[in-house]
Amino acid sequence: MKILYIHEDSSKNSLATLFFSQVGHECQCATSLLEAREFEPSNFELILLDVPLQFLDSKKELKRLRSLASSSVPIVCLYETTDRNQFERLNSAGVTDFFPATKSMEDLLRYVKTLKPQK
Repeated sequence: MKILYIHEDSSKNSLATLFFSQVGHECQCATSLLEAREFEPSNFELILLDVPLQFLDSKKELKRLRSLASSSVPIVCLYETTDRNQFERLNSAGVTDFFPATKSMEDLLRYVKTLKPQK
């Protein structure tokens, strides 16, 4: 699966690339939503947003990312909150699912395996 992983910490991006590549996925990373647009989001089968929700306050940027990605590409937000308003706002901007950031990378991998690549 081709994954676009977005996190503001480039060292965490390196770890994600290593982790996903070791289990057979292709992973490219961006440090912001703006940078993610440069990777042509439509070329990916999954977009993972692993950034604090306060950094996702730009609904406009999320909508732009969604418009550049195929509608069949899941945009999944890794979250550390249970604020229902945040979830609703992100969902209305194009985030298709949420995954608890407190879970392990192995749990995340099991979740990713449940997503079917769209051709």
